[in-house]
Amino acid sequence: MTMRVSLLCAISFTLFLVSCAPPEEDALRIVTDLPDGEVSRDQAIVLEFSRGVVPQDSVNRWTNMAFVEFTPAIPGKFVWQDTTRLVFSPDGPLAGDTDFKGSVNASLLTQLSGASSFRGETRFAFY
Repeated sequence: MTMRVSLLCAISFTLFLVSCAPPEEDALRIVTDLPDGEVSRDQAIVLEFSRGVVPQDSVNRWTNMAFVEFTPAIPGKFVWQDTTRLVFSPDGPLAGDTDFKGSVNASLLTQLSGASSFRGETRFAFY
């Protein structure tokens, strides 16, 4: 009998812990493929997120805010096409024969979106 009670308590405790976890759908994710491999020298970088990140009044406004940091640095600006779609537009053609790395500023984007966390890759590379 005590074994059954112990088992029942363990199951109840596990269910309690699972129910207290933040919902998976509350996490912010990138739902498009990150740049990878060879890209066109004049290609914009587009990231689409699983939920709104910025308010509607931030849409279609160019900004220098570092939503993604590039190494080596790429001069350019960001614009939100809508509340979930971020576009980075380089000021000019990307340098040829150059390996670029990108790092998504997950903490900033999570904070702006009001999400509980960020899930998925935050680093990418292309040339």
